[in-house]
Amino acid sequence: MNDIEKFIKATTGDATTYSGVLRPRIYCIDGDSVSIQANSGAYCTPRVSGAAHYYEVEAGFPSSVPPVTWEEYAEDWGEDGTETVYGYMPVEVAQDYLDEHGGIDWEKTGVADG
Repeated sequence: MNDIEKFIKATTGDATTYSGVLRPRIYCIDGDSVSIQANSGAYCTPRVSGAAHYYEVEAGFPSSVPPVTWEEYAEDWGEDGTETVYGYMPVEVAQDYLDEHGGIDWEKTGVADG
């Protein structure tokens, strides 16, 4: 199980919004951060809250310039790609970002290691 799957499993049932679960921002070991969402109101597959498995997730507002490969998922790349949402991003692409930044800092993210 990769970090994103662990994160989603560990945060299912947290504070809810109109669209389902609102997950906390992910902080990486190297200090970078990104929002990863998967619920009925997010740009993910399947687009439901509480799915057993997600194939695509919504990433958003990375704290540093994301890889150029993220551009195809960007709502609006803008100046440097840090002020936008990335919809229907394959879990593997989002996981690669976390891996490049040392993985999830579970303590700083505020989530028990899944």
